[in-house]
Amino acid sequence: MTPRLDADALAELLAEGEGRRLEFKEGFSTATKLARTLAAFANTRGGVLVVGVDDDGRVRGVARPAELVRALAAAAREAVEPPLELEPRVFELDGAKVVAVAVASSRVRPHAVLHEDGEREIVVRVGASNRRAEGAALRALALDERDARGLAPLEKSVLAWIGTLAPKGDGAAARASVEGFAKARNVGVQRARRTFIALERRGLIVGYGSGSRRAYALP
Repeated sequence: MTPRLDADALAELLAEGEGRRLEFKEGFSTATKLARTLAAFANTRGGVLVVGVDDDGRVRGVARPAELVRALAAAAREAVEPPLELEPRVFELDGAKVVAVAVASSRVRPHAVLHEDGEREIVVRVGASNRRAEGAALRALALDERDARGLAPLEKSVLAWIGTLAPKGDGAAARASVEGFAKARNVGVQRARRTFIALERRGLIVGYGSGSRRAYALP
């Protein structure tokens, strides 16, 4: 389960220091470096990336937080495959602006990082660092990939999108709707609805409520 972020929760995380589910970056780096952290969290147990904080947990702030929000969201969509739909947010801590994004453990892992030279790299989170998946870690992710075989690309996209909006098994947090997905991914509502119905019948998503208020979460 990925932590729910607000200013108080984020301050508590900073006090804990970097670890398996938390990484600090003092400023913007390349899209690939951001994507490695995002993919590593998605491939393991999820986590939180905070930009504007140094390695010792001291808040430094970022100069252009709105631009950083867009850059993080773009890195998740364009430098990770399958793409991650994330919602970075701006927080004020100790009088400075930081940007944080929570990443859930993905139902459609493994996610690969797309390097500029065309290389696809699968990374996992080990301790407080991101490492290329090898040996047992790569075999474990391969099992997850086999479980996802037979799913159409749109079905995988739905699962990844829902996974970013609600923790697994938390029906109270369900807020992923057919209409929301259709708008986010620019697909027809009827096509999206058929995909949601197919996934629900297979037990891969769980719906709560009825009609236009029906929302979904991962089981």
